[in-house]
Parts: sequence; C-alpha cells; structure tokens
Amino acid sequence: MPPKAIGARSEAIVSIVRRSTVPSSCAILNRTRCALISPARDGRLFKPPDRTWNMEIVAVAAVAENGVIGAEGGLPWDINEDLVRFRELTLGGAVIMGRRTYDSLPGELKRRLTVVVSRSPGEVETADRDAVVVASPEAALESARSLGLSTAYVAGGESMYAELLPYCDRMELTEVGREPDGDAMFPWPDLDDWSERYRLPSSSHPDVDYVTYIRRNGSRQQVL
Repeated sequence: MPPKAIGARSEAIVSIVRRSTVPSSCAILNRTRCALISPARDGRLFKPPDRTWNMEIVAVAAVAENGVIGAEGGLPWDINEDLVRFRELTLGGAVIMGRRTYDSLPGELKRRLTVVVSRSPGEVETADRDAVVVASPEAALESARSLGLSTAYVAGGESMYAELLPYCDRMELTEVGREPDGDAMFPWPDLDDWSERYRLPSSSHPDVDYVTYIRRNGSRQQVL
C-alpha cells in the first residue's frame, strides 16, 4: 500500500486556536496560536525547539483519465474510499488549498492545519472553522514550516497545483479511469522527473487506482 505520510496519527498533532488580531502588514491574516506536540518515549508531550525543519511537500489529488479534477466547485464522482484515504494521508500535517477548494469543504479538517491561499485574504470567511489565511503559496509553505510540521499537503485547486507542484517531493494520486466533464484540470508535471513507486487498485471501484509518485533526485525546485 502507499506509505502513510510522516506525522499521520501518532506524530505531529496541531492544536489550533482561532484567529486573533494581526498587524495589517503581516501576510498571515489569521494568526493562530499553535503548539506542535509529539509523544515522548515516556508518554509525555513535549514542544520541539524553534528551528527550521526539513518539510516534505506532497500533492494529493483525484485525477480523471482526461485530467479533470473538478466540476462546478465539486468532484465529478462520489468515491468514499478516496475521501477516507485523503484523511488518513493528511492527518497531523498542513493542508494547503485555494479559496474555492476551501469554500467547497463540507466541514472542518480536524487534526490538521488548514492553510488557505487567497489574493484577497480579508474576504475569506473562517468564522466557523479554524484556518490560517495567507496571500501566496510561498507564505502557505512558510506557515507550515514555521510550526515544525514534517509534511505539507497540496490539496487543490488547479492553480494551487500549478504553483506548488515544482516544489513537491511526492504525489499521492487517485487515478480515476473515467472522462467526466469538468472545469478544473490537473496540471500534470513532466513525468520524466517522477518515478511511480506504488500502484494499488481500489477494492470497490475497478476503474480506480491509488498511485504514489516520487520525484527523482535533483528535479525539485528549491523553496526560497
């Protein structure tokens, strides 16, 4: 099976407190008081020292055979197994998404840091959910890195994948063997830069495979 992301379940758990007042000059408009906690060997919790952590960046997407990933703000299919996989992959990490993807969520992504990227951060309504809102994809990565999180997951939409795929180390894709109509496409990278590591057929959908791609050494763009 595809490896579960580092930090899922037993590792990084982020406790997010709702936003407080933030200086207008700050890119992060929703400041959260976050504590990264991890289980020590004796069962206690400790906060790691402040430092820059190496962070894996992972694209997570469900992609049709014709490249479609969305239609009218939603998914063009109903595959519950894929939603379960998304949750298991992303637990304990940061989930980065654009505003439209955020607005389409049915509810809060629990036990994860949600980072929303918007050109108009002040217009993003987060009163009913815990989220950090930033003005650029680079600021989203920095938000996750500053907390010492081991993994940041890019969850869409189309423009967010296009912006952040050059920085990704891994792709966790649900490949759907259908050709639905849609208005959002997956910006496939050059697969010469990637190696298919795992392919697992779905147990309930014969036209669905869960695929892990690992970036080949030296082809990743460095995060500034």
